Order: sequence, then structure tokens, then C-alpha cells
Amino acid sequence: LQLEGMLKLRDMQYFEVREGGQVWARAGRAALENIIQREIILRYRQDGRDQVLGTLVAVATLEHVYARLLGEALTKLVSNGIKIFLVAVFMLLLIYYQMTRHLFAISRFANQFDLLEPTPPLALDRAPREDELHSTVMALNHMRARLQDSIKKLAASEERFRYAFEQMAMGIAHVAPSGRFLRVNQKLCDIVGYTREELLTKTFCDITHPDDLDAGWNQARLLLAGEI
Repeated sequence: LQLEGMLKLRDMQYFEVREGGQVWARAGRAALENIIQREIILRYRQDGRDQVLGTLVAVATLEHVYARLLGEALTKLVSNGIKIFLVAVFMLLLIYYQMTRHLFAISRFANQFDLLEPTPPLALDRAPREDELHSTVMALNHMRARLQDSIKKLAASEERFRYAFEQMAMGIAHVAPSGRFLRVNQKLCDIVGYTREELLTKTFCDITHPDDLDAGWNQARLLLAGEI
């Protein structure tokens, strides 16, 4: 038997051939732990009968097996980790391209929106399709158009009110609850003999006859109470 040659097999550590209690040949040296041992009956068939030649004892070490298993496990873990990382990066890029960059565009549009300055409607850099982003863009553009239209109408109404206030043939003033003048028209200035700047530093008490002050304050209280 070529026991020395058999020792070159992977993980094989020891071989011996014995018959009964006598060892006829051996090769290698067996460790005391992390081994696996098998016994194989050697038979020779002659004249139709099996002749038992002896027993082949083979001992293999498991140390290198454990090391290879650990190496293969680490290799698979690293390989799977790289695959998972690449898949995660791809998913992040896909989510960014399909969703996140459009959310950033919507956020920038909302932060830069100015009611007083005409701005172009929001448009996303993608092929048109009906989905949640499209609905959001349409709602924002509709809200933008309505707000800008309301601002224009409010500005036009304010301009008409200002014109009517200034052109009124009677004296008119806006007065704070404290009695201080907030806004006066030119006709009131002409009546009381003060300039607009002077009146805005005074209260209605300053230009009212003392005998009429109580009646004036009483009317103011009724107005603030919503009774007139």
C-alpha cells in the first residue's frame, strides 16, 4: 500500500494497516483532537471467496476544514454584503431619481414663491404622467394662480378705496382705540387747519371741543362694542 502517497490527500493525517492486534504499516501522525477516524476492511477475492487482508485505519484532521469553512463563510458574507450595498445604492439612486429630486424641486418652489412677484408655474423634470407628484404639482400651481389672482384683486380694491378716501368731499379719518389718528384725508386737514403730518401726531381729543369729548368717547365705546 502506498501510505505515504495517500498522506498527500487533503486533510489526511495518519494511515495504518493492521491485522488482529498487530500493526503492519503506518504513515503520518494522528493528533489527539479535531480529528475524524474511519476503519476500512481490506478484502481480496480469490477463487470466488473473499480473503480479509486486514484493516486500513484513516485519520483526517478537521482543523483545515474548519478554517476553509470559516474562510468560505467570510467570503460569502463579504460577497453578500457587497451585493446588498450595491442593491441599496441602486435603490437609493432610483428613489432619488424617481421621487426625492422632485420633492426637492417642490420644496425650492414653495420656499421661493412670492405672491407679489409673478413666477412661472412649477414643472418637474420628467415625462408627464398621472400620479401623486403630478397631483401635487397641479394643486400647487392652482393654489399659486388663485393666490396671485386674489392679490391682484386686493391691490385693485385697495387702490379704489385709497382714491375714494382721498377724493371724498368730507373729512375722514381712521382712528385707533386710543384716539390717535392713523390715517386722514386732505379734506379733514383743510377743515381742522393742520397738515397731514401734524394730524398723525395728534389724537381726536386734541382737535375736539372739551364740551364734545364725553359724547365722542361714548360714541367710540359703542362702536367698539358693536352697538352702532
